[in-house]
Amino acid sequence: MNSAAANLTDQDLQIALRIVRQDVWKPFRRVFEHTGPISSNPILADADLFAWFCWEWSVARTVRAGMQHDLRVRLRDSPEFAAALRDDAGQMLAQLEQDLSREFGARGGNSIISLLSKVAAFLRPERFVAWDRYARQGTNLIFARAKYCSFSGYAGYLSDFDRIWEGQHGERIRILTSNSPLEPAELTPAFQRRVLDLYLMRVGGAPDWGFGKGQGSKCAAS
Repeated sequence: MNSAAANLTDQDLQIALRIVRQDVWKPFRRVFEHTGPISSNPILADADLFAWFCWEWSVARTVRAGMQHDLRVRLRDSPEFAAALRDDAGQMLAQLEQDLSREFGARGGNSIISLLSKVAAFLRPERFVAWDRYARQGTNLIFARAKYCSFSGYAGYLSDFDRIWEGQHGERIRILTSNSPLEPAELTPAFQRRVLDLYLMRVGGAPDWGFGKGQGSKCAAS
């Protein structure tokens, strides 16, 4: 791994921790810590929350006009999506995305992997991560690859993320959160992997840590 190209400081990690704590986990606690079936998880059961999530996380534009509600209902009730969430490798999620993109993707079937992976990352944060441009660029830099090197697909990116999580960067985050947890959730991979995701975005050059819209909305916490 290229420690020089991606050697952010512990202060950067502290910033990532604070952002995840205040602007991601706190407002979406009821989504992340939901223990029932995915059909009753607020991000899929609450139409207003889903619509706001799609706008706030910049994925609304990837869905064909007028189809956002139908996509939410499909994900909420889909046995295929539930099965994809049980596939830790992410291969089933990538395969399902191809089918859903043809039906729901903007401009006649553009990819919705960004949306689908972000929903998956909220439903199973201990396993899935977002297909984010800056986080992928950060991953490339950590592995000493060209910044804009392409990935074979979502499953390939998830595999590389796992390698980073299991290595020194993930270990630094686990140590950091164990030193000053404000609540038990911060000691879980679900929370810690969100910190790593944000850290990779920063390594990849995300402006304002990727939080230009202010994700800590009252809508998510209500």
